[in-house]
Amino acid sequence: MRPAKVADEAVADALVSAFRRDGYAGAAIRDLCEATGLKSASLYHRFPRGKTDMALAALAWAAGGFGEAVVSPLEAAGDPASRLRRSAAGLRRYYAGGRLACLLAVFAASEAPEPVRDGIAAALARWRDALTAVLAETGAGAPGDEAEDRIAAVHGSLVLARGTGSTAAFRRAVSRMEGLPP
Repeated sequence: MRPAKVADEAVADALVSAFRRDGYAGAAIRDLCEATGLKSASLYHRFPRGKTDMALAALAWAAGGFGEAVVSPLEAAGDPASRLRRSAAGLRRYYAGGRLACLLAVFAASEAPEPVRDGIAAALARWRDALTAVLAETGAGAPGDEAEDRIAAVHGSLVLARGTGSTAAFRRAVSRMEGLPP
């Protein structure tokens, strides 16, 4: 078998960018071919179930990067305040200060198939559970609710940033994310 001319990581990264830009329903195969630099036969060879497999690969790639930048600091050893700060710094980097759309939100807002929606739920659950655990260590009342509120604020701020061009709400949401609960 011939080696792939385009590395899997490059393909996954290109798919993330294309799906962030166009959403699941809006990303035509020709758009995904253009984004990856591959012909449709090559894409279908790598992703036999077509766009669903491509979306799952993009989701796995994005969730891996997000997990490393944002969730892993929460799961690491250390005091809760420093873990929250490292996670918030990861959010700033991962979303380029609020300028990048969240792939999970883009997929959730479109007609993504059930396997993709299941992947979204798993990625959000990992973040929520890790954040809940850290907030519980701080003695926060209802740490699960607080975690969901903080996650919702981040995701809502990314929607606002995409719609308005302003990252101010994202900056506030991330500042709240890194703070200890009252």
